[in-house]
Amino acid sequence: MIDCDACGTTVFLQDGVFKNAGQRGEMHDTQMLFGLKDTVRILEERYYIAGHVRYSYGRGWWDEFWAVKGNGDGVWLSIDEGDVVSQRSLPKQDHPPEDTFLYVGETVTVQGQLFTATEVSTAECMAFRGEFPEILHVGEKYRFINYTSEHGALLSGEITDDDALWFIGTWIDPFDVKKDQSH
Repeated sequence: MIDCDACGTTVFLQDGVFKNAGQRGEMHDTQMLFGLKDTVRILEERYYIAGHVRYSYGRGWWDEFWAVKGNGDGVWLSIDEGDVVSQRSLPKQDHPPEDTFLYVGETVTVQGQLFTATEVSTAECMAFRGEFPEILHVGEKYRFINYTSEHGALLSGEITDDDALWFIGTWIDPFDVKKDQSH
């Protein structure tokens, strides 16, 4: 999916045909560690920020960025209240059982790690800019759940009536995130 800054059109490619994806929403400016089209260094890795999406969870919002390494691999960088996490898609065979993710305090084991649910809520897509590996829609709502392992890893689920997407990641010290000024 790609959003055009010049004309505001958002399209996605499906079965070799470009289709209209709808509105991109209103992205209000705020102070951020980095932004769309920046190149950032996180520890030893370098990422190009290809997409930016903002989600509301009722009492506030958080920002997610689709970040791509030079080899084409991508990760989601999420920033909420100054906390930064890098997450990658969890392979389908490692997803928690579908009858879980009901309440805070619940535990699941994923990739040999025990995770405890710390947050269960609903999110709504407010706005997006740039390119993404999936189709986004302003106003789309889903249930999310965040789990934390005893070693600090994060497991996140985005659940809709049709599907569940799972991501696993690590917390990053915001001081380890640097804009690359070499370009």
